Amino acid sequence: MEQDGIRWTHRACGAALLACSKAGQLDDALQLIGKMTKHSVRPDRISYLDLISHCVRDERSEDMAMTLLQLMRDTGLAPDVRHFNAALKVCARERNPVNASTIFQQMATQIIMTSHAWNTLLDAIGRAGQVDPMLAKYREMCTGGQQPDMFTVTTLLAHAAAAGRCSIAQDIWREMHDDLQLEPDARSYNARINCMQRQRSRRRRRQCLPKCANLLMSSRMLLPSTGAYSISNVLHANTSQRRLVSEYQVMTWSSAQMGLQRVPRKCSGHLIRSSSCTALTGR
Repeated sequence: MEQDGIRWTHRACGAALLACSKAGQLDDALQLIGKMTKHSVRPDRISYLDLISHCVRDERSEDMAMTLLQLMRDTGLAPDVRHFNAALKVCARERNPVNASTIFQQMATQIIMTSHAWNTLLDAIGRAGQVDPMLAKYREMCTGGQQPDMFTVTTLLAHAAAAGRCSIAQDIWREMHDDLQLEPDARSYNARINCMQRQRSRRRRRQCLPKCANLLMSSRMLLPSTGAYSISNVLHANTSQRRLVSEYQVMTWSSAQMGLQRVPRKCSGHLIRSSSCTALTGR
């Protein structure tokens, strides 16, 4: 920086750190922070947040996120909920539940836990395919007094479905209705449908078709295009069953009402595309 005639200021160093983070050059960013310290310039919370958020661009992303959190503490800055959540998201993307749990524990000792932090931790564990540990953390969340929200339930449903744990997904669905009194949204319906279509035998998949159609029709928020491919997957390699789709009404939304007015429409056995709807298809 001296060679270019640039003074060691917070603004100049912050811009350089942001450039390093966006380019995924986090090692260069760490070296720059070391030089900044020698010039009595300390990165602010925003700079650290940018670096942690862009850790996913580095091949050692989750380790780098933990390094940056520790570096903040070493320089006298206590990470807040934004920094911890950003680090948890990095671990979730990298499917690293071990580091996610470590960061979560650090977070729990310093700040008040939020549902967002719990949800991110559950997502990190679920992405690693560890359904049982994910459920154990969910129970810990509930017993600790944190109220699950719709995002929590959807996260559990999605990862249980991805792991083929359909019975667990059914239990979660019932708990959502009976205990939590939550209204399903588009993502939760789609996760439930995806779980149904993962039945191993063709006979079981065919038996799930009416349930899938009923779920699709029950949702007031789920656009037909969202569930179309899930239903299509149920019918995949079952050409003779495609005609069954026409037996179910697909709920379409009037574009003039911006999705608020539902119009029942019969499928004609082929893909219907319009400005207001995409009907189910077996193709």
